[in-house]
Amino acid sequence: TAENVVTYSGDPLDGIETMQTFTAAACNRLPEADTAGNNIYTLKDSRDNKSYKIAHLADGNCWMMQNLALGGGRTIYNTDSNITTSSISIPANVITNTSNPTIGSATVMQVRTYYNDYRGPYYYNWCAAVAISNCYDTVTEPSTSICPKGWILPRATGSYSYTSLVSAGNISNKSIAEAAPYYFIGDGAVGWNGTTSGVGNGYYITRSPSYTITADKIHFYSFQYSAASAAINSQFQKNGAASIRCVFSS
Repeated sequence: TAENVVTYSGDPLDGIETMQTFTAAACNRLPEADTAGNNIYTLKDSRDNKSYKIAHLADGNCWMMQNLALGGGRTIYNTDSNITTSSISIPANVITNTSNPTIGSATVMQVRTYYNDYRGPYYYNWCAAVAISNCYDTVTEPSTSICPKGWILPRATGSYSYTSLVSAGNISNKSIAEAAPYYFIGDGAVGWNGTTSGVGNGYYITRSPSYTITADKIHFYSFQYSAASAAINSQFQKNGAASIRCVFSS
């Protein structure tokens, strides 16, 4: 976790332009973002040259301030992405499920965008989020993700987690979550059948399986917020799809 932010007289990014070349030293140099929207910086994802706002937040870590908008139909590499194999192919932007999958059935990586524009919204199922082609029976926390190299998918609890961010930032509802300096977005989520729901509320994927296994589903933890609350939820089906934010870890 980044700690002990220091005063820096020049550009805190010190010429860094991409997410992939961001460093722990640069994260430490960034002054903490505030509720007035100050101290927000911009980096590019070298995989598609899309720009993202980033900031040093109250939990001591540097976070993306915009949802990941990396489209499918591409190959990502261990030189530009948070994966351990040399490369992984991310399928085209579609969610094809027509029935609720059962334990042991193949769950492939799926990405969907509803608007054919720069920012999305983009929804990822858990396999795509953690960059594992068949993740359905995975009950251990993966270290890999679709995030840029050096950035990771947040945990539910512990270091680099939504629980830590929510606690440090006193994020208790939609109005706080969507305001500066967090700027979360209430894009809702996509169910296993491809139906969008909960638009206006936020649903964000974590890399933490919830170990809740029933006759027809395995879940993972997600960060969710509404007008009245903001909390970690353990009942998000792996074949559903939601938004992604990444947190810097290197």
